[in-house]
Amino acid sequence: MSEPQELLGNAMRSERSEPAAPPPWYDRVKPLHDHSEILRSVVGSLSPAVREGLSLWQREHLDIHSLWMDALERANHILFVLDVRDHRFVYMSPNHERISGIPHETWMAMSFEQNIANIHSGDRERVAASLTSMHKRAVPHDVQSEVYEYRRVRPDGSVYWLREWGSCYYGPAAEPLVAAGTACDITTEKHRERELRDALALKNKCVGILVHDLRNPLTVIKGYTALLRDDMKISFEPHHLDMLARIERACDKLQSIVGDTLDFNAIEAGALALERVRMPVAEFLLRFRDLHAILGERKRIRIDAECSGEAGVGLFDPDHIEHVLENLLTNAIKYSNPGSRVVMRALPASAGMVWMEVEDEGLGIPQEERDRLFTEFGRCSVKPTDGEQSTGLGLAICRKVVAAHGGTIGCESEVGRGSVFRFSLPAAVLERSA
Repeated sequence: MSEPQELLGNAMRSERSEPAAPPPWYDRVKPLHDHSEILRSVVGSLSPAVREGLSLWQREHLDIHSLWMDALERANHILFVLDVRDHRFVYMSPNHERISGIPHETWMAMSFEQNIANIHSGDRERVAASLTSMHKRAVPHDVQSEVYEYRRVRPDGSVYWLREWGSCYYGPAAEPLVAAGTACDITTEKHRERELRDALALKNKCVGILVHDLRNPLTVIKGYTALLRDDMKISFEPHHLDMLARIERACDKLQSIVGDTLDFNAIEAGALALERVRMPVAEFLLRFRDLHAILGERKRIRIDAECSGEAGVGLFDPDHIEHVLENLLTNAIKYSNPGSRVVMRALPASAGMVWMEVEDEGLGIPQEERDRLFTEFGRCSVKPTDGEQSTGLGLAICRKVVAAHGGTIGCESEVGRGSVFRFSLPAAVLERSA
């Protein structure tokens, strides 16, 4: 048995056994005082099955060291102990050779630079910076832990993924002494994640094509319906006009579903392109109100705008923010009683952000249901006042669009009195004159 293995074995033995005399190697890490704590922390990062097995073996008074080593060899976990002072491994469990394809003797002789060189070029700088930072951090009598995932390259050129958990142990003078931890082979997990992402991307593409192709037929149906309704040569009975109005409302609903679905797919696929421009918030909101005031006519809901003189200038994509306001406004109308009022406000700018809100006098939202508002297909128990329907995507789209700008969105509500939806966007930096 090698000296590092002997040290590890002594640390893992049952407390009822008298500890063996420490080997010479112990002098290199003796300021750590209690090496069993290192191993216990390492064991804590292993899978529940391994921990349960170790506990069972202890209860049965078996040879913990030999069974521990056997478990490590069979598992996808690598146990390592690194002397931080010269960045060389003083122990590594045998199964690393199977995972890495690098002989044990080569690993043990590696310098820090050689170790880093085996990391995939896409992760090398990040991991090296993390390791260097942890090893140089000075926290007296403390332990600093890190968890990170990264890729390594085998000698044959194949790439594998590791999830590494490690702790750096410090001596009394705050000097880093030993790093110990585990690395788990997660290559299969990463491949499955990639397959899932590819399948999701394909699904989004197919849905996008299907939904996009619905736009033209809907436009045709709605157009011919409007022509029939407005044709002065045809004398329609009142019930015929009602049928045409229902067709138009159904087309509006489907067009809303098509728009929300396309927007949501674009956001999920990371294809949300923002064209930010400097925009006076009060001017933007007043223009939006003028164009959309008609939305409240059917339910006799008055739509007002109130703008602070200190609303400021925002830096945002006006088309996407119009969509956010459309969602908030249509929701306010949907959950408000006929004859009520909706107010859109441009609030005073603050903390480098511009603010807008939409307030209604509607039904309000119970406190316990507000967390679901901005989630995909999140619905609450409150029902629209005129039987309107929705996709359940509108507020989720609002949250993602606002977040893409670097802003936030939230809701304040009181049941029976209405709701306020408020969001922020980055303010434009004023250019100083020369």
